Amino acid sequence: MKVLITMLYECAHNEESKDNEAVNEINIYKQSPNKVYLVTINDKKRLDEANRIKSKFPHIEFEIALVEQFDVVGITAKLNKLIQKEKGNQIFINVTEGRKPMFLAGVFATSLNKELVEGAYYLRQDTHELITIPLMDFALAGKKRKILEELNKGNKNANEIAEKIKVNKSFVYASTKDLIDKRYITKEWKVTDSGKICLMSK
Repeated sequence: MKVLITMLYECAHNEESKDNEAVNEINIYKQSPNKVYLVTINDKKRLDEANRIKSKFPHIEFEIALVEQFDVVGITAKLNKLIQKEKGNQIFINVTEGRKPMFLAGVFATSLNKELVEGAYYLRQDTHELITIPLMDFALAGKKRKILEELNKGNKNANEIAEKIKVNKSFVYASTKDLIDKRYITKEWKVTDSGKICLMSK
């Protein structure tokens, strides 16, 4: 089954399009999915647009997924759950109509699930060409990941962390320096949004 997870924020029709169809409609026509998740905010205008789009494709299964428009971590987590739910299907992410936080979350969620998702795409409004968005690498394995997990729990005691994950304290300090360089934590050992997104990876 082909699944399309698509952002919905802009409700105006694409004025550059000769047939005056909304960007999401064009994308649905191009990708011909069996199921569509419309990811949007809890706003009457957007929900009306979502229902309008649904009414144009009665043969396609639709679900509306509500997010907070500026919460990059929260949107990434929501998309991550949708992707995991559709594991085994052919999944595409369309980031065209999302606001910048939604766009970023779409790229982040796709990057976290490279083995499950065909890719993240942007629809050019002038040519209707689907452009593949480059993905990122959030991989962090082994003891460094365990250190990040402990920091995310609020544990900033190097001795406790070292004892808990069975390493020496110098390894904890060396690892936190690397986590700071990667911007996964601050100099005060507070986990950043990037670090929280990293911890969503498998």
